[in-house]
Amino acid sequence: MADVEKICDTVGRNVIAKHLGVGGTAISNALDKGVFPARWFVVMAALCKDAGVDCPFEAFSFAELALNFGEVPTRETMKVEGNGVSDG
Repeated sequence: MADVEKICDTVGRNVIAKHLGVGGTAISNALDKGVFPARWFVVMAALCKDAGVDCPFEAFSFAELALNFGEVPTRETMKVEGNGVSDG
């Protein structure tokens, strides 16, 4: 929850909504749930990078998806460096 709130406060709710093409209600719903929808990750990672704020996987619903398949992605398994996925 803290990550989602920090990202929204730093990037700005209106900026996020504009870049995702969603309304303010969608942003409020993510804040209430404490996670962003996983499908927002690519856009959010770019916005976070521009704003200089971390964009951890845990701030997204990947964990909910992974629970169905038995593995939660981590920076190590996704080969993440900083805010993005590395080439290898």
